[in-house]
Amino acid sequence: MSTAVFYNTILWGNNALVGDQVYLEDDNVDPDFYYCDVEGDSAGFESEEYWNVTYTGIYENNINEDPAFVSPSAGAGTSYDGLAADWSLLAASPCINAGTPDTTGLSLPPNDLGGDPRIVGDTIDIGAYEYQTEVFINNVLNKISDILVFPNPAGDFVKIYINNPDRELKILEIRDINANLKYSEIFYEKRHNKQINISDYPAGMYIISLTDKKHTILKTSRLIKN
Repeated sequence: MSTAVFYNTILWGNNALVGDQVYLEDDNVDPDFYYCDVEGDSAGFESEEYWNVTYTGIYENNINEDPAFVSPSAGAGTSYDGLAADWSLLAASPCINAGTPDTTGLSLPPNDLGGDPRIVGDTIDIGAYEYQTEVFINNVLNKISDILVFPNPAGDFVKIYINNPDRELKILEIRDINANLKYSEIFYEKRHNKQINISDYPAGMYIISLTDKKHTILKTSRLIKN
C-alpha cells in the first residue's frame, strides 16, 4: 500500500464525520507531512474507533495557525462554492515564506495556481498561491521580460505589470473567452504598470495580450475574475 507525502499544503476548515482534516483508514495508512499548515496538527488525525489506529508517519516543520486567506468560503461542505472563493494569502498570513526551503525534486511549476511566479522572496509559501507584493513583482520583471498579473484571481481591480525594454509601441488588450475586447491601451514606457477596474466584468476567464504596432502577439497571460 502506498503512503502519500504532503509538502507546502494547507488543510484547514474542513468538516467530516471522522477526522475533519485527515482521516486514517487503518494502520497501514501513515501519510508524511513536511512544511504544511494543518488545523489541529497530527493530534487531530482520526479514524473509526474500532480500527484503533495510531499515526506513525513523519510530521516535520508543520504549523497549526489560521492561514489567513483573502476571502475563503463561509463554511465547508457541498453547500459552498470553493471555486468562487479567494484562497490567496493576506499579508499577515503565517504561511508566507514558511514552505520547504529545498524544492529539489518537487517538480514545481514556474507559476502558482493564479498564474503568478511560484517562488517570490526567499522561500516558497505554504499553499497553492504565492503571496505577491509590488516590490517582489518588480524584481521579477527586472529578470524576465513578461506580463505579470496581480492579484489573480482578481475582484474589482487587477494590476498588470509589463516590461518593454525596447520602448517600442505596444498594445495591451483584455478579451473574454469569446474574443470580445474588454480593454485596450497603447503605451511606450520601458516599464508599464497599470491598475484596471474590472468590477463590471462577468466572472470567468480572460486573456491578456501584448502586441506590437503590427498586431503581432508578443505575450499572453490568463486572468480569472471572481
